[in-house]
Amino acid sequence: MKNQTKTLRVYYYSLLGALGGLTGWFVQALLFRGIDDITLGTLIGRGTLLGGLIGVCIAAYDGIISRSPKRFGLLALWGLFFGVVAGGIALPVSQALFSRLWPAQEIAAGVTTPRSLLVGMFCWTIFGAILGFVEVIFKGTQAYKGLLGGLIGGLIGGLMYETARFMGQTESGNPPQQVQAASLLVMGAAVGFFISLIATMLRRAWVEVLDGKFAGHEYDVTKYVSRERGGRGVRGVIGSDELRANVFLPADNEILAQHAILCYENEAPTLLVTPEAKKIQARTLINGQAVANNCPLTNGDEIQIGTTNLRYHQSRKAYTA
Repeated sequence: MKNQTKTLRVYYYSLLGALGGLTGWFVQALLFRGIDDITLGTLIGRGTLLGGLIGVCIAAYDGIISRSPKRFGLLALWGLFFGVVAGGIALPVSQALFSRLWPAQEIAAGVTTPRSLLVGMFCWTIFGAILGFVEVIFKGTQAYKGLLGGLIGGLIGGLMYETARFMGQTESGNPPQQVQAASLLVMGAAVGFFISLIATMLRRAWVEVLDGKFAGHEYDVTKYVSRERGGRGVRGVIGSDELRANVFLPADNEILAQHAILCYENEAPTLLVTPEAKKIQARTLINGQAVANNCPLTNGDEIQIGTTNLRYHQSRKAYTA
């Protein structure tokens, strides 16, 4: 079940990234039909469309899985914003580098050379890294993992995209639309694939939902229970709040909006009960024992929040000296 969950996550990220890339190609091809001029405005327009649509598709994965319109909307909005930033940076920067390194007549003619291919790849790594970063902002994955995954995805996707552009260019310097569509589809899929793969491979702590609506779903909580910076890291919320819960558990009337907190405290990953949960003595158990204040967590601990059962996992060497 665990390996199947990981595989499905990577698969869906790849699929959503590919959908974003293909949709980005379609929209920009429709809006910029017949416009072959390489100007700052067209570069920014094409880049923001492509980046925004890939960003929406990848970032909204958690909202889709949770079937929460509010959660989907929040994540999609952030994905759109940072995707627009990523695309708006990547294409103009690429063109600026071209203008410094190649003769103006080659640029005007749209000629792609092996050297321009390398510059294009570099710019796509920037594109992927920004998308990877935004994907993990509201999640338990550490930022560098999102950046690394996006960077690798952008590098590999950029290699495929620029190679296709180089091999398929016509007399105008641009590849046929079907080549652009296929290469942008691969670009989006590569970015989504590696963001998910790297985050999954490098996670050190996660919570598995054992029953209820989300049975089998896993939440990466490494960022919240890490001892980095002396344990003064971001705290993760377990609860039913669609916008603020990092471990989101809906459809359980006994779970409060912010029911419990995951953090690193007293030299150990720890579960804290929120003041709201303490006040009404909301059900919070670890290995069958009620938790009143806080409790250290170890690998394999079973947590009950309301009527929903979870299991805490951490890698073998996660917190050893």
